[in-house]
Amino acid sequence: RLTAGSASSEVPLSLVMDPRVLENGVTAAMVIEQVAVERRIVELLDAARRLAVALEKERESLDASNPRAIFIGEALAKLVTAEGTYQLPTLIDQVDYLYDMLKEADQAPGRDAIERLEALSLQFQEIQAAL
Repeated sequence: RLTAGSASSEVPLSLVMDPRVLENGVTAAMVIEQVAVERRIVELLDAARRLAVALEKERESLDASNPRAIFIGEALAKLVTAEGTYQLPTLIDQVDYLYDMLKEADQAPGRDAIERLEALSLQFQEIQAAL
């Protein structure tokens, strides 16, 4: 639907696959599966980022010697990659990297990507459970 001022027009929209993708044997079902996995990744990334922001805010309100502040710092260290050179990427960066890898091509996600998503989801659940 397009509306401009008082005028409005509505026409059906059809999405079609790129013929170059079809030539490579990719089916619509494969693309649908890819999008479904990408959505799961985005949901995990969003949840992890929201948790990190909430923990940062909570930590700021606590005295540094407070045991809860120390515990929050440990959780944040698992979520957010530390500043500096050659730091090991933590959960948020790993999930973001997985998303970047999957969004680059129209194809069914590989078994390794799905297994990695499951492992990262489990890590996130463990962080949440510990809190």
